[in-house]
Amino acid sequence: MSEGSKDTPRTRLDGEQTRRKILRVAERLFARDGYEGVSVRRITSESGVELSAVNYHFKSKENLFHSVLAMRVDAINRRRIALIGAVRPSEDVESSLRAILDAFCLPFTDPSSTEDLSNYRQLLAHVINTKRWQAKTFQHHFDPIVQMLIANVRQLVEFEDEEDVYWYISFFLGALANAFAETGRVDRISGGICDSSDLDRVKDKLIDFTVGGLMRNCRAGKGSSGAA
Repeated sequence: MSEGSKDTPRTRLDGEQTRRKILRVAERLFARDGYEGVSVRRITSESGVELSAVNYHFKSKENLFHSVLAMRVDAINRRRIALIGAVRPSEDVESSLRAILDAFCLPFTDPSSTEDLSNYRQLLAHVINTKRWQAKTFQHHFDPIVQMLIANVRQLVEFEDEEDVYWYISFFLGALANAFAETGRVDRISGGICDSSDLDRVKDKLIDFTVGGLMRNCRAGKGSSGAA
């Protein structure tokens, strides 16, 4: 490769570093103010990059937002797959359900993670129920792991009404996104009894709530023939 070539390893490295810087700043701003509340110029200003860098790497604000949403999900889902796959169901169906839901939640909340996911959790709470992002982002990046979760739950229990598992997991996902956003709402309405920043406590309560609904509406447990 000639010395004057534009496509040197150093150039590619600089380009990737710029791309990551834009993504991190955009994630923080979108998490705080939402998609409509943040301009591309504000992102470039706080990133310390030229407007042309956003155009080069993402083409548009919508593509940038999609990239922010997708930025962490593959790594999170790889860990979810590994954790759910490690669950060994027992004849205690309720405990097995708890273990699977805990495995699904843990990569989203694990304090030992080297990544700060607080902005990402807030961002998902903004958009999880927005139709605009369902086809482009959620269908591709989120739905496959949710289908895996549903399949594992269905291997553990049978339901009186087949649609119940879809409703309850859907409620679980919506509650998960909002509960882990650390908005402080539960702190306020409880007069300080509850602490929305205690993510382990939030996770346990969310799983209590979801397992209660699943067990109440299931026909029978399948015991040790459960999830792989």
